[in-house]
Amino acid sequence: MSMEFQVPYSDYNVLEHQDPDEAYCSVDYVSAAGGMPDDIPAIIGRFLFTCASLEGVIVSQVRAETGMPDRLARIVVGAPKLHAAVALRVKVAIASDASADRVEDLKAWKKRVEYVFRVRNVVAHQEPAWRPGWLRYHNYPMATQIDPPERLIYVCRTDELLNLTTYARMLTSTDPTQLEDFFNSHQFPPDPQA
Repeated sequence: MSMEFQVPYSDYNVLEHQDPDEAYCSVDYVSAAGGMPDDIPAIIGRFLFTCASLEGVIVSQVRAETGMPDRLARIVVGAPKLHAAVALRVKVAIASDASADRVEDLKAWKKRVEYVFRVRNVVAHQEPAWRPGWLRYHNYPMATQIDPPERLIYVCRTDELLNLTTYARMLTSTDPTQLEDFFNSHQFPPDPQA
């Protein structure tokens, strides 16, 4: 994923930097508590709904790919956390002697799913502030560590989040060409772990 994005150092510079790539001018952003236009919660909600649906699909796919009857697969697979379900899907493919290409496709798919859910974790668990076309999340109140400070702030464009919503829907398929083509032709939010 070649996403270049500089996260600004501070949330408190109200004297300069109108561009989110440079810094956040607090006067330009409005807290979610101050109300936001309906399209912003709709964009966030659509993304979170899509992630919840994707999570259910992944667990169902793991159960189906074990080759066991559904009732037995539900007992054996259970309801694993997402990262475990994604890893299990790759392990099942390896154990079932899937082709090397299929295993590689699933490993690439696993990385894509993990990226989507890293963004989802920010969107779901941090309070947003907004200005037209942008969302800014900060984790200062919940952070266990405040160094480096730029890790406390995450910013993305609303159109990037919409693209990621579509991409998350597409991840129910593992067609590597389709996923790669879409990813390369659209802009996405930065990876929170980058």
